[in-house]
Amino acid sequence: MAHTFETTVFVPELNLEFEVSAEVEISISNSGIGSYEYWGAKGFDRGNDYGELESFEITSIHEVETDFEFAESAAIRAAVEKAINDDTIQKFAESEMDSVEADEADRRADDRRDDL
Repeated sequence: MAHTFETTVFVPELNLEFEVSAEVEISISNSGIGSYEYWGAKGFDRGNDYGELESFEITSIHEVETDFEFAESAAIRAAVEKAINDDTIQKFAESEMDSVEADEADRRADDRRDDL
C-alpha cells in the first residue's frame, strides 16, 4: 500500500534545505516461524509483524527559502531515504495492519449476516 511521506531535509552537498513529498511503498512481514516441534514439545511461534520499505518515489522537491522546484538528484534521494527511518516505516505498517484488521472484521460481520 502506498503512503504519502512529507519531510524537510537538509542536503549538505548543496547547502540547501528542501521540502520533499514522496510516495512510500511498505510491506508487512512477520518474524515468526509458525508451527514447530522441539524435543517432542509442539509449539507455535507467532512472531512479530513489522514494516519493510519496499520502494519510494519522490513526487515533489521544493527549496525551502525560495520555493523553487528542484529535479531529483542522488544527494536529495539519499537524504530522503535517510529521513524515512524505522519509526516512519513502523507507523505506516501499523496503519496498514489496522486497515487489514478492519477489513477482516467487516468481512466476518458480512459472513455472519449472510448466515442469518
